Amino acid sequence: MKSTIQKLTVLILLAFGSAGVMLVLYYWSENRMQKENPFIRRYTPLAAGKTAEIKLDNRYYYIAGRSGSRIFLANQKAPLYVTEVDTMLKTRIEHKIELDRYDFPFRSAEVRIAAPYFYVYDGLVPVLYKGKLSDFKGKVAVNGKTFFTGAVILDSADIAIRGQKQGTGENLLGLLNAESGRTEFRPELLEKQTDGLFDTSGTMSYSEGLQRFVYVYYFRNQYIVADNELKLKARGRTIDTTSKAKLKIVKIESSGDTKLGAPPITVNINSTVVSNLLFINSGIMGRYEIPEVWKVASVVDVYDLNKQIYLLSFYIYDVPNSGKMRNFFADNGAVYAVIGNSLHKYSFGKPIKDLLNKSKRQ
Repeated sequence: MKSTIQKLTVLILLAFGSAGVMLVLYYWSENRMQKENPFIRRYTPLAAGKTAEIKLDNRYYYIAGRSGSRIFLANQKAPLYVTEVDTMLKTRIEHKIELDRYDFPFRSAEVRIAAPYFYVYDGLVPVLYKGKLSDFKGKVAVNGKTFFTGAVILDSADIAIRGQKQGTGENLLGLLNAESGRTEFRPELLEKQTDGLFDTSGTMSYSEGLQRFVYVYYFRNQYIVADNELKLKARGRTIDTTSKAKLKIVKIESSGDTKLGAPPITVNINSTVVSNLLFINSGIMGRYEIPEVWKVASVVDVYDLNKQIYLLSFYIYDVPNSGKMRNFFADNGAVYAVIGNSLHKYSFGKPIKDLLNKSKRQ
């Protein structure tokens, strides 16, 4: 390979000079990055930088969504309380959700915000509440039979869910209609490799600007892009080379259930999306990277959903004695990350702003 490049360089020097060499080598490196996948990240200076921080009461917050200039956080330990902060992370307002019924055996209720509505659900109890952000009063919208382990709001009526196939427990993606309560599964979306449960687990997000649902597998270098009806539009790959989930699955003889026999190698820890840009918190170190940096920062890789290509990477730094980023959310101006007991804002610099502006013009 090296001799080929050297010969090519000599020929171009004779023909076009040093400017031609730089141009050809640039296109050669881009082609290699996208097609040969040597797993070399492109850390882009000034892609994103920390500009604000606000303290939270404890370590159990997660970002539930956004409405205009307001970011909403919910809490795993107090599921009916919502904290509203402005996008500058200067002010905060506490809200308490009131429900019309409390007689369901919830185990782990979650909140999702999709303005002007909020939703409360616990997939282990097939009930979903819906209410308006103006008063935080929720009513039962769905009281059905479909259990689910994940959900993302597509519009005021449709919710993308991850359920499980009866009998096998394999994961399925589907649409839950919040008005009729009807569920339609799309079994063709998730691709089974081993057990169909752990190997198809992943994160779910939605791009309002692109009108696309995105599912990123935890344990392999793949993601799925679908439209509002959950019809497949594309299958993409992340920059690492883990195409098959590396899992040790153990079956429990007494119950017939399965579990992970060893900690899995998590390829994609979390994800968020805005417009055509997919942001993935990666769990895999690339070539030539420094282990010491990974000990003090989380790596975020950025992809173009339209072209299914990798674009760039940047760091979100840990908080000393508080650990790494637990969840994050992107909008048109920044990434908001929960780290320890605080919310951090990483504003986009020119490289990412240019990518977002370019997508708006297309």
